Amino acid sequence: MSVRTLAMFAALAVTLVANRAAAQIIPLGERTAQMGGAAIAAGHDSAMPYLNPAGLAAVPDSLVSLSASIYGINRFRLDPFFLNSYDTEAIVTENRQSGSSVLQVPSSIMYVFNLGERGSRRHKLALSLSIPYAGRYTIQGSYRATLPAIIGADSDDRGFTATTTEYNAGASYATALSDRLRLGVTVFARYHEETLASVSTRNYYGSNGALQLNEARSSVGSTKALSAWARLGAQAQIIEHGWVGVSLATPSVLHSGSVEVTESVRSDILGTASSREVAISGNVTRRSPLRVGAGLAYEVPGSFSVALDGTYTAALDEASTADLRARINQRAEGEIVRGAVRAATSTASTNAVFDVALGGELWLSPTLAWRAGMFTAFSPIELDVDNDGEYTATGDIFGFSTGIGLMLGLVETSLGLSYQYSAARILVPDSRTDAASLLAETDFNTHTLLVLIGGSIAIPGAPTEPASEE
Repeated sequence: MSVRTLAMFAALAVTLVANRAAAQIIPLGERTAQMGGAAIAAGHDSAMPYLNPAGLAAVPDSLVSLSASIYGINRFRLDPFFLNSYDTEAIVTENRQSGSSVLQVPSSIMYVFNLGERGSRRHKLALSLSIPYAGRYTIQGSYRATLPAIIGADSDDRGFTATTTEYNAGASYATALSDRLRLGVTVFARYHEETLASVSTRNYYGSNGALQLNEARSSVGSTKALSAWARLGAQAQIIEHGWVGVSLATPSVLHSGSVEVTESVRSDILGTASSREVAISGNVTRRSPLRVGAGLAYEVPGSFSVALDGTYTAALDEASTADLRARINQRAEGEIVRGAVRAATSTASTNAVFDVALGGELWLSPTLAWRAGMFTAFSPIELDVDNDGEYTATGDIFGFSTGIGLMLGLVETSLGLSYQYSAARILVPDSRTDAASLLAETDFNTHTLLVLIGGSIAIPGAPTEPASEE
């Protein structure tokens, strides 16, 4: 049982780190968030350090910019949540679950410095924080079944809470080689953190109603991963009002990470009481693959614009790994104590995916614009637990966004909504007592609605040359 527990947590450590399917896409930027994230060709807000830093060269002066999800709610379901099988006929009398969560998180913060003369767009330096993925889930469920052949019954109650957030902090430099060509680069430090907590109780009655199993289990764990990566980009005007853009995200480097998990189990099997304490620690890495994006945009300032982006994410072997060691202390009746140290490994690889984003903007007046867009985000992984078989998890996210922007002199504000639907195939612990595998694949469906707010303030820069004395 201890080896099973350790391998299960090794798998969970990797899947929580590697699989984006269970996390929301947090729209970045003010204008970009409302246009479905289509900004590679001509975007110029706080999403640009993460999507295409060349767009910073289009900012006229120094700028402070912020976008945030001020409120978000999601509803989700795991199907099946309980995985049970019996050697005899079982009649399920209850199998239910409920899950919902509230999410509030800033998506991007940026400060742009104008390195040139007042009003110049030649050279820009920016400091930024981007949070492209975040999620929080709390699921409660209960299961009841009767076993008529042996006059028995089975009951199972469990709760599950998980959070995941990715932070990208970095510095960007952008330059306009001419009015038609912009270049930029961002160097990011990425920090990814997950927490996992679960509680469950199970009672199994068999042999004419005699108690066969009474078990209470609780666990809490966290993983933290740190790495570095860079984003390179360019924007070029090819015709009047027409722009193209390219963006390249390098594979991540300088990886480090850790995992800490504790589990407590109290059980009574056929009248024999026992307990087990498991403390797991180890190293986790989370690698990101090469990503290449390209975009087209047609913009008539003050009138309308449309934009289309495509992003290719390359496949990556061993995108996430976990090397864990567990110290297990087991105590049975009569104070018999057994201690052991076990090890397990787990790896996850990602397959290549292609995503699209499409957005538009219509100016209803010189100060008011309406924007709308859609996007996709796919994340398939393959998992191998302790070299004991492979599993595949996929995540297909489809999102829509809309909102309005208001321009008042040097101040721009925006208010919008983003809806996302996620249909994922993820991995969960297999709770069957006679299970041949440690994990099982299950469907995960999520509906998410985010309220978005953003704003920026242009700060006219001072000349870099000191004023001459009179």
